[in-house]
Amino acid sequence: MNKSKLGNAIAIALGASVITPAQAALEEIVVTATKRAESMQDIPVAVQAINGDAMEQLGVATFDEYIQFLPNVEMQGIGPGQREVYIRGVATEQSPTTVASLQGSSPQVAWYLDEQPVAFGGRNLDVYAADIERVEVLPGPQGTLFGASSQSGTVRMITKKPVQGEFGGKVSAGVAFTTGGDISTRAEATINLPLTENMAFRGTVFNDSQGGWIDNVPLNYGASDLSLIQVVNRNQISSSSTISESATVVRPNNNGLIEEDWNDAVYRGARLGLAWAINDSWDVLLQHTAQELQVDGDFRYNPAINDESSDFLIPATNDDEFGLTSWTVNGRIGALDLVYTGGFLDRDVRNLQDYSNYTWGGGYQAYYLGSPFSYVAGGASTLHDPTKDYEEITSSERFTNEIRISSDPEKRVSFTAGIFVDDVETNSTGAFNYHGAVAAGFDVAVTPGGGGSIQTAFPRAGVGNVNPRGATTIFINDFTRMEDQTAFFGEVKFDINDDISLRVGARSYDLDFQFQGSTGSSFFCKNVDPSTLPGSRPGNGPVAVLRPDGTVGCDGNSFDNHVTQRLINIANTGTVDGSGVANATTGILNVPELDSNGVAKQDDTIIRFSGDWKVSEDVMLFATYSEGFRPQVSNRNAGQAASNQSGIYAGYFVPTIASTDEMKNFELGVKGDFLDGNLRLNATYYDSEITELQTHRFDPANVAFLVFIENIGDADVSGIDADFTWAASDNLTISGAASYVDSEITRLNPELVGVAVPVGSELPFTADFSFNLRGRYDFEWSRFGADGYIQAALTYKGDSVSGISGSAFLVEDTLRKVYGRGSGLEIQAEGGGFGATNQTANATFGVGPDGRFLSGRYVQQSYSLVNVAAGFKRDDALGFEIYINNLFDERAETYIHTQQFLPTVGTNRPRTIGMRMSYEF
Repeated sequence: MNKSKLGNAIAIALGASVITPAQAALEEIVVTATKRAESMQDIPVAVQAINGDAMEQLGVATFDEYIQFLPNVEMQGIGPGQREVYIRGVATEQSPTTVASLQGSSPQVAWYLDEQPVAFGGRNLDVYAADIERVEVLPGPQGTLFGASSQSGTVRMITKKPVQGEFGGKVSAGVAFTTGGDISTRAEATINLPLTENMAFRGTVFNDSQGGWIDNVPLNYGASDLSLIQVVNRNQISSSSTISESATVVRPNNNGLIEEDWNDAVYRGARLGLAWAINDSWDVLLQHTAQELQVDGDFRYNPAINDESSDFLIPATNDDEFGLTSWTVNGRIGALDLVYTGGFLDRDVRNLQDYSNYTWGGGYQAYYLGSPFSYVAGGASTLHDPTKDYEEITSSERFTNEIRISSDPEKRVSFTAGIFVDDVETNSTGAFNYHGAVAAGFDVAVTPGGGGSIQTAFPRAGVGNVNPRGATTIFINDFTRMEDQTAFFGEVKFDINDDISLRVGARSYDLDFQFQGSTGSSFFCKNVDPSTLPGSRPGNGPVAVLRPDGTVGCDGNSFDNHVTQRLINIANTGTVDGSGVANATTGILNVPELDSNGVAKQDDTIIRFSGDWKVSEDVMLFATYSEGFRPQVSNRNAGQAASNQSGIYAGYFVPTIASTDEMKNFELGVKGDFLDGNLRLNATYYDSEITELQTHRFDPANVAFLVFIENIGDADVSGIDADFTWAASDNLTISGAASYVDSEITRLNPELVGVAVPVGSELPFTADFSFNLRGRYDFEWSRFGADGYIQAALTYKGDSVSGISGSAFLVEDTLRKVYGRGSGLEIQAEGGGFGATNQTANATFGVGPDGRFLSGRYVQQSYSLVNVAAGFKRDDALGFEIYINNLFDERAETYIHTQQFLPTVGTNRPRTIGMRMSYEF
């Protein structure tokens, strides 16, 4: 094998250089990051790309594998199909998957499959990388061309299309063995068929079974009964309902869930494409992608045990299916190119996860799990089973259409302009089931003539499911979330001369956001008293109703939050209940963005300017100013008065709308080929300002026991992205990429003081410095008539912190109170205190001088991973490779989850040895 130019050698390059196998000549790398095909080195946009062949060489099939080689990109979450992507350090908290579908913010990074936006908050569409042409990552705001959620970047996965007049295909298979884990297998097949002279078909099928490596072991709360009771009694809004410190504790067990390697995932699916070349000017493409992701078990370990074991009480599952039908028409009208593209996405998620650790947040848990029923402090003599689960059924439909025209890019003045219409509807039902609730006295129906039987607490709920609920269901979310967008966009390019160009872009958009449905609770459905018929509620007692079967049960809707009517009332009367009497003296319920139907309206225009100077044929300098945004979102508990009306919370109400958070970004960049084309070096400096950054908030001690979205304040992020590819010799290619990020919270809204970390703190999840270094050596293996290679890759991620909330000392103390031992995780003190003094009762760790917990965050420690591989390809057909990923068996802390009051840790796959075979025809 012979090669002398960079393009001949690019095999594992990342950053702004596409990874490609060795070729015979320098290739022009064409991307569509500007909505038209252009050379990546000629556009004033930072682009990171990887082509399908290179993804195969690196063993990349899912995005979490790809981002190992992108130092400025992070993915955080609790497992496949339940993660979010962050670019250049712009993040607050990973949306809780228990509410992300209905009450989560839109993502900060837009995700596209070909021309179709497929991003979802908290649950990014986990598209398997089968038969992929390339993946493009565009850091920084891309809102003028890609719209909402392209705030900190855009990811585009481009599939391979049917090729006219060519018959060919490929089959591949692989097997891998993980240290201390189960076997993984993979199989894919692709075929391209010419059907007629001007019509072609392409089909791909795949099945990737990824074996688990985390063991679910017997549960063992190492603390005493007294310690468990003390934790449950914490964080009380009042002292009127607590567990006696001498109470009997019903300890749960997970004996039926003891399993080795229980966190496995299976990706299976197909993509079908039909291309019709109508004539020289017009063509049509129709594609359908179908995928099913089945996840069993949980991908987090319990640090109080070790870094390879969990002790969950619920058999976690996540079934995620989607079908995407898309169409594209390309044509020419006079001197203009026209593209019309559309798509219909249908996604269904069924999720079951363990919610038991929520018990250790205290608050109302004493009431839910204590018996007998009493409003006397210490009146409960039994603490019942704390096992809890969350069960969700969510369906989403998304219908998008875009039409755009563009002029000849070779003209001195050229343009692209279009209109985009997006209609998203999500129906989600999520039930929070408390397994000890019935024993604690919830909704035990009484027959007037004597006897009794368990009945349901929710005779109605919301818009998605009006059927009765189970007796253990304490909370239910049943919502339809509707988001509509219409946008006009365009970009004009003006060539001042042959070397200097200016571009101006803008996007004008209108967004509608609407909630329908309700959050229901059986809060008052404890020890139903038939004497309260026909429905009165004496004091704080429950409401009894006579059911059709003659039994007396609880009106589960007596504590119903009907969000549709709530928002309509706020819009029309400025009050939650529609009485016309102001609910808030601060005027916070005067919300002009709401129309009379409770729909949140938003319209604005964002802009982009860029200029580039071709210093020479091989070097370009560019400067860019760009804006991006994330849409506003309504809160289901809009206008709820804070439970704590003292200090900074006096007069505070849950915001009706969390307003748009906006980013303004400035970049300076260089793209160049040096050393006679053997060295490619690209670098970008950026400085971004984010205003009214959104975050989710769960603060039952001070505000509300429902998660809501709030604007945390402002932040600045600056940094440098750089990458290189060097053809060091005819056979050796060395490449790498690095990222430096400096982020800081610059302003904090007063209501977040004592909850979020203070001004001056860094944003979470992203290390200040990360890099990767890769090398590949190609050689002729003449004895076997094959081309051989060996390659290695090193990735390094620096330290990062685990969220925007300063709750780590509280969470760590809770862990010690429950398990009798700590996590061993590092905590970074941020200064000041966290939460309220009633959260520190009987605390033994991390309490500050003011009686509150110290403000702190867990540190996700730095780590390095090394992958090596060797293989060959014979006659451009038969390929074989053996590889070792995570050569030194590093166990990284990729994500520390603290949203359920005890820490759990997401980690990477241990050392994995595997082999792959492929055959092309």
